[in-house]
Amino acid sequence: MILGINLPWVGYGWDFGRPSGYGRSTPDWRITMLPQLQDMHRAGVRVVRWFVFGDGLVLGQGNAAPQPHSGRWRFPNCPPISNDVLDDWHIALLMFREAEMQLIPSVIDFKVAERGRQVRSGLVKGGRQELFEPSVTREFVRGVLDPLLAASTGFSEQIYTWEIINEPEWPVQNQLVTQAKMNAFIRLCYDSIRRHRFRSTVGFARETTYHDWQPFRHTVPSQRSRRASFAAFPDDFDFQYHYYTRYWRRPIPPTLPPGTILGEFSTRAGRDVWDISLQSGSGQSTLYRLRHLRDQGVHLALPWSHPDFNQDSSTAQNWSSLRRDLAAL
Repeated sequence: MILGINLPWVGYGWDFGRPSGYGRSTPDWRITMLPQLQDMHRAGVRVVRWFVFGDGLVLGQGNAAPQPHSGRWRFPNCPPISNDVLDDWHIALLMFREAEMQLIPSVIDFKVAERGRQVRSGLVKGGRQELFEPSVTREFVRGVLDPLLAASTGFSEQIYTWEIINEPEWPVQNQLVTQAKMNAFIRLCYDSIRRHRFRSTVGFARETTYHDWQPFRHTVPSQRSRRASFAAFPDDFDFQYHYYTRYWRRPIPPTLPPGTILGEFSTRAGRDVWDISLQSGSGQSTLYRLRHLRDQGVHLALPWSHPDFNQDSSTAQNWSSLRRDLAAL
C-alpha cells in the first residue's frame, strides 16, 4: 500500500494566486514547503493531496466575483486564471520533483457551491453554484483547468492523479446542484484531463456514490467489476472515497476495485471510532487503521491530515505522533 497524506492547504482557497488586497497566503508555503515535503518523504509518505482553489476565492475577483441577486448568488461567467496562479503552480511542481513526491491536486471543493460570503469588496468565498451550468463549466475547463494541465506538461511523474472535485455529494444533497449537472461537470473535466494524458479521480464522500451516480455510464462499455456494487470505471479513472464513521457506518468492504484510493480518514480516534478486526491489531491508532486498510486492499491511503497545515486541531493528531505511525508501517 502506498502512503499519502492530506496537506490539505496553507491558506484555504488562496494557496495559488493572490486575492486582491491580500498578498500571499500565510505562512508563505513557497519558503516552507520543500523541507516539509522532504520530512514527509523520510516518514514514508509518497503522495500529498492539496486543495487548489477550495471554495473558489480566486476564481473571479472584482467585477467578475459572484454577485448577490434576489436571494441567491450569480456567477454567470468563469474568468480565466491569472499568471500568478500558474507561476505558483510551477513552483509547487518543482518542489514536488525535488522532494521525489507525487501530488493529487484537488481542483475545487464542494464549498464552491455554498452560499456566498463576501470577505471584502470583490472577494467572495463560495457563491459559485452556477459553475455547474454547462456554459460556465465549459469556461472553467477552457480558462482554468486546461491552463493548469498544460502547465503540468513535463511533470507527469509528479502528478499521481487529478481530483476534479472534493465530496460532490454535499451540494447535490443540499439541492444546490442537480446530480445531472454534477455528473456533466465531472465528465467534462475528465475529458480535459484525459486529453492531456493524466489520470483523474473524484473525492467521493461515500463508497457507494460512484455506483449510484454512474457518471460515465454513457461512455464506459459495460463490464464486470470485481464487486457487483461497483460500476465500471474508465481505464484512466481512480476510484476514491472518504471514510468517516460519524457520517457513514458501513465497514470498509473486503473487496475493493484495483487501485482504490482512501482519500480521507480521521487520525483522531476519539472523534471517529472504527470497528476493525483483530487481524489488524487492537486499538484505534493511525498505525492500526493503516494496517487494516492495507489488509482490505486499499492501494493508496491518505490520513486527514498534516496538522502543520490543517488548523482544525480536532481532526488530526500531532505531527510527531502521526509521523511515528506512518514510519512504522
